[in-house]
Amino acid sequence: MAGLPPDPYKVLGVSEDAQLREIRSAHRRLIFECHPDRVQEASRKAQMLAEVRRVQQAYGLLSDDGEWTKYHERRAVVRLKVEAEVRKVHQEEMGKRAARLHNTRHSDTGAEYNIIAASFATRLGLKVQHRSGDERKLLRMANGKQIQTCGTVEAAWHFSNSARNGTGGSDGWRIVFHVLGGFVYDLVLGNGFLMETKTMSHFKERLARIPRPLSALSVLRMNLLGVPSQRVRGTLDSEWHSLVWALPDSGSEPNLLSWDYVQRQGWAVAKMDMLDRRLLQFADGSVDKTEGSITARWSFAHANARGSPLGAIQQDVEIEFHVMRDCPYDMILGQDVLEETDAFLAHQEAFGYVTSDTKASAMNLVIFARKKKTTTDTSEDHALHDELQRRAMNDRLQRREEMNEDVARQVEAVYQYGQGTHSSTQPSSYQGHGVNETASGEHQK
Repeated sequence: MAGLPPDPYKVLGVSEDAQLREIRSAHRRLIFECHPDRVQEASRKAQMLAEVRRVQQAYGLLSDDGEWTKYHERRAVVRLKVEAEVRKVHQEEMGKRAARLHNTRHSDTGAEYNIIAASFATRLGLKVQHRSGDERKLLRMANGKQIQTCGTVEAAWHFSNSARNGTGGSDGWRIVFHVLGGFVYDLVLGNGFLMETKTMSHFKERLARIPRPLSALSVLRMNLLGVPSQRVRGTLDSEWHSLVWALPDSGSEPNLLSWDYVQRQGWAVAKMDMLDRRLLQFADGSVDKTEGSITARWSFAHANARGSPLGAIQQDVEIEFHVMRDCPYDMILGQDVLEETDAFLAHQEAFGYVTSDTKASAMNLVIFARKKKTTTDTSEDHALHDELQRRAMNDRLQRREEMNEDVARQVEAVYQYGQGTHSSTQPSSYQGHGVNETASGEHQK
C-alpha cells in the first residue's frame, strides 16, 4: 500500500501471528536462497542482491520492537483510510450505478456471443425476436452468477470507412445479437466475430479507447459473459511445471485470479495483499469487492510444431492480479496485458480452445487448434486427443489428492492448536531479543 514498505510478512513468507523463532528461520533460509554468490550472471546477481535487501528490511521490521510497533501503527492508519474509501465508493456506486451511464459499442473476447441491450435495439428500431424456455441463453458472468437473454435480433454491422480491412468489405456482416434487458453497454461484439474478422490481431486499427466519465472510474469493469472457449497458455512466476490456462478477456479492465486457484497455490498468506480490495462491476451493473491483490510475472507458453502442450516460454511481464472469490476461471487476462503484449498476434501459438460441458465448468480440456490437413488421415489427431484426455484425468486425480492432503493438514493444525492452548510457558530464548511478552507468556504478531 502507498506509504508503506513491502509487507514484511509476505516478504518473509510467514503468517502475521508468527513468533520470533519462525521469523528468524525464514530470514536465514531466504538469505541463503537469495545470496548473490549462488549465481554467475551479473543481472541475476543484481536481482538477488535487491531481494536480500528486501528480506533484511522485512526482518528488521519484525525483529525489533520499536520498528514493529511503528510499522503496525502506520499500517492501521492506512487500513482505516482504505476501508473508509472503499465504503464511500461502494455506497456511491450502489446508489448511482455511474458506469451504467457510459454506453458504447464494445469489443469483448470474453463474451461468448454478440450482445445488444434491449433499450438500444429499440432506439435503433430493430425488431426483437422474443424467445422462451430453452431458446433463451443463460450467460454466466465473472462472479459465477447468470443472466438470461430475452431474444435475438439480426442486424448489419459495418466498421468505419477507415477500418474496413479483411473479409466483409463494404457490404459488412449480418450478425445475430442476443438481447439483454439489463446491460451496461449498448452493444458488445463477441469472441467468435472478433476472431473471424481478425480484429484483435491483424486489424487493431478498428479498435479505439473511449475515455470513461470521472464518475465511473472508481470501479473496475469486468464484462465476461457466457462460457467463451478461447484460452491462452502460460506460467506464473516461472513455475514451468504448472501451466495455467488463462481466459483472454479484452473486455476486462482488471486481471483476475480465482480465490480457489490462489488457495491451491498457497498464495493466500505468502503473496496476497488483503488490504488492496477493489470494486468490480459486472455486465448487469452489479458490483462486488475483490479479496485482495497479487503481483506475479506471467509468461506466454508456445506450443511446439506438433501441438504438444509443452513449449517454449515467451515474453515475461509483471502483472497485478485482483483476487475474486467466486471467479469460475483460474485466471483472466485483461485488456491492458493483451494489448501491451500484442497477444493475439505475437503469441498466436499460445492460444487454444476448450471443450466445455453444459454446466459451464471452468475445468476444461484444452485442445490446440492447428491448420487443417490436406490428408484424410486423422490418426495423429486421435492420438493427441487421447493423450490430452489422459493428462486431464491425471490432473483431476492429482487435484483430488491435493485437496485431501489440504484437509488432513487443516485437521492436524486444529489438533496442534488445541494442544498448544494448554501450554502457558514460553522458551527463555525469546527474551532479550526485542520481543514483548504478554501476560500468558506468549508473543504473537
